[in-house]
Amino acid sequence: MPKLTKQHLQDYKEYLRIQNYSQSTVKSYLLGLRQFLEFRESNSISSKINQEQARQFILFKYDQGVKWQSINNVYSALRKYFLEVLHIEWTTKHIKRPRMEHTLPVLIDKEEVQMIIENCTMYKYQVFITLLYSTGIRLSEALQIRFDHIDRKSKRLLVKRGKGARDRYVNLQPRVILLLIDYYKREQPRNYLFNGMIKGKKLAATSAQKAIKNAVLAAKILKKVSSHTFRHCFATHHLEQGTNIVYIQNQMGHKNLKTTARYIRLSKTYHRKIVHPIETMQIKYMKGRRQ
Repeated sequence: MPKLTKQHLQDYKEYLRIQNYSQSTVKSYLLGLRQFLEFRESNSISSKINQEQARQFILFKYDQGVKWQSINNVYSALRKYFLEVLHIEWTTKHIKRPRMEHTLPVLIDKEEVQMIIENCTMYKYQVFITLLYSTGIRLSEALQIRFDHIDRKSKRLLVKRGKGARDRYVNLQPRVILLLIDYYKREQPRNYLFNGMIKGKKLAATSAQKAIKNAVLAAKILKKVSSHTFRHCFATHHLEQGTNIVYIQNQMGHKNLKTTARYIRLSKTYHRKIVHPIETMQIKYMKGRRQ
């Protein structure tokens, strides 16, 4: 790696750490900057970094068929680096943020969730997927959990430094608490609730994703299920059972209620459960004609 590229990445890493960004955000933003710098090198661009180079790089990403979310991450990473580290102008007239793709997430029903859990190769992964589905937390959040984050008395779990570096509490069902206690007694994890191959080291995201993939194959489910599918299912299945949408928002850690509300259109039965107030009223109407 060229010395100048290393310096750019080091400067950005230090800035993001000082600003107290989460590890996942730091990793994502550094990847975006690294790809941009590699694009400059592969195209023999030696001039000073400028907006036009960033614009050409984003267009290059479009031509590669990269998904909206990935391009949006790159856009955010470069914009922050240009404005806050290099103090270079970044105008939307030259580089507009990519339009969001309105694609529907993959959903599975409750029976399929159960099949996936039952087809895991290890008890640890059965508990891990159960926790994802029963709480709606993100993969990155689940990997950070320690046993002392579980409050058995109040039946809730402390999620440390979730998206946006925010802490929050999520509720735990009694049967899930009992499952976690049994898991802890059987597995005796150290430091983190879910350990990897080495005791005391947290489970790697790739290992968790691979375990989910293998369980989906073993359950003979043809849908493209990922760790995030269980988060989508948490919201949708709750809505179908009539759970208050604000409760779901708080559980999932959504900053904006609009983000949670998008799951309404995914629910099969949500609209069928609506009872108009007029249906509950016993109104006595006059009989016959009255002058």
